[in-house]
Amino acid sequence: MNIDLQIDNATKKDLNRIVEIYNWAIENTSATFDTDIKTVQSQLDWFKSHDEEHPVIVARENGRVLAWGSISRWSDRCAYSGTGEISLYVDPDFHSKGIGFKILKRLIEIGKEKNFRTLVSRIAGKSEASVHLHKKLGFSNVGTMKNVGKKFGEIIDVHLMQILF
Repeated sequence: MNIDLQIDNATKKDLNRIVEIYNWAIENTSATFDTDIKTVQSQLDWFKSHDEEHPVIVARENGRVLAWGSISRWSDRCAYSGTGEISLYVDPDFHSKGIGFKILKRLIEIGKEKNFRTLVSRIAGKSEASVHLHKKLGFSNVGTMKNVGKKFGEIIDVHLMQILF
């Protein structure tokens, strides 16, 4: 399948699809430790907390959002200002089609353009594909936090991955 993707900054109009994709992940995966379904209204503050330096981006095909990613502040403490945290979610109908690779690659480019020192990503222990994707694009595993999550009745480790610029 050849998908003609456009990757650009998300707009408020994209929030419905962003929430749909994220809710699927909440209900079906341990990629997020959120357990409560989100609404567009409940995600407005999250969306507004992002800016030019900490964007939400989307991958579209023919105008339809197939995936989204973001760079969020790692911490509200000033000394962490050069560190961003990556999030990335793909519509389940488009998994394993290279879309996640393109979104993550663009987030790395943005991190470099915005002069971040580093980007980090927290990946649930069962997300081998995500770990592989991050490694492919230059992230290193800097540690594993043991037994920090519980979802679907399972205790889950979280890998902390990082790329330095």
